[in-house]
Amino acid sequence: MRPTNDSLSFRLAFFAGGNGSAMKAVKEAADRGALLSRVVLLVTNRPDCGARAWARQHGIEIHDTNGDTADDAVDLACCRALEANHIDLVILSGYMRKLGPRVLDRFRPSILNTHPALLPKYGGLGMYGSRVHKAILAAGEKQSGATVHIVDGTYDTGPILRQKAIAIAETETSESLAAKVKMVECDLLIEILMSIEDRSLNLRKNR
Repeated sequence: MRPTNDSLSFRLAFFAGGNGSAMKAVKEAADRGALLSRVVLLVTNRPDCGARAWARQHGIEIHDTNGDTADDAVDLACCRALEANHIDLVILSGYMRKLGPRVLDRFRPSILNTHPALLPKYGGLGMYGSRVHKAILAAGEKQSGATVHIVDGTYDTGPILRQKAIAIAETETSESLAAKVKMVECDLLIEILMSIEDRSLNLRKNR
């Protein structure tokens, strides 16, 4: 569904430390007219990550944290970078660090996190990337999926906005499951951004 005349437009910042798949998907959705919002900033703690290289190629502002985002000085610098770019929504995607209190206080509840499992299962400290998919397969689960939730300062515990489930095949590997979940994760995030833009989802009612 394309935006209407009443739809809102937001300036988006992604915190990422991997390939930036969700960031790429959101920009592509905006480029084809499915979203009004624009990706304007990438915050990363990994100067060699794929997300950083891609953002640079596409003219997206980059802020390198050069440390733990919960550290006071790094937290302050991140907050200033977000404010300088007039960010409306912050999205964590493949970012393994906790945010600092300044960023949380300034932007919550407009901070979203994507997680490659159906929370509250398979979330929390240490549950990221291939570790999640391997744990799900080891437990013999019949389904997995993706979750998008509001960040509250603790790993994977904020209010859940939406989830999308997928079936796990008998021959599934952690690699094949990761690929399936990543596609669902990107689609789910775009759907949520569409809902925020058309005002059918109000983040402040879910805080």
